[in-house]
Amino acid sequence: MPIEFRTTINGEGASLKGVELSLQLPFNIFTDGIFGNFGIIGNVTLVESDVDYSITGPALALNAAGNPTGGAPEIFTQPLINLAKKSANGTIYYEDGKFSARASVAYRSGYIDGVSATRNIFEGYNSSLNVDASIRYQLTEEIELSLEGTNLTDDFRERWNDEGTRRNYENNHFGRVFMAGVRVKL
Repeated sequence: MPIEFRTTINGEGASLKGVELSLQLPFNIFTDGIFGNFGIIGNVTLVESDVDYSITGPALALNAAGNPTGGAPEIFTQPLINLAKKSANGTIYYEDGKFSARASVAYRSGYIDGVSATRNIFEGYNSSLNVDASIRYQLTEEIELSLEGTNLTDDFRERWNDEGTRRNYENNHFGRVFMAGVRVKL
């Protein structure tokens, strides 16, 4: 069983430390028969990062062009933009020559995604948890049927504004999505 280790060096002005664990385990290495058609795939990532961001505070006046001026820059230490501290993905599957089924779960903790254009201090997203599933059946050599469902937990994407207060900025509801399909080889 191969094991791989990687490392990187931090760039100037930021620190980043973390670990990612992953597993791909087809059960056929342990058993034969129907249980040998199952398997799991998963990973967990844990990260700590710090960056000093220089952000101009609230405007004190408007210049001749009508643009805000006068706010003094302040230093805020936060994680790297778009980097969640915790994320995890897992899939359990079954596959044989005619039938396959998968169920997956994905978790991502909250994270900042930028400095607000409205002079609030940072904006970002709350944590999310999604579950997806799919089933495929090979009816004949030429025809495959499929059924898929995404966002089965009906998770909302919640965005906030201003790190200090985390005021609701967007509350996107994409809903559950179900798709059925037929694939034909000519």
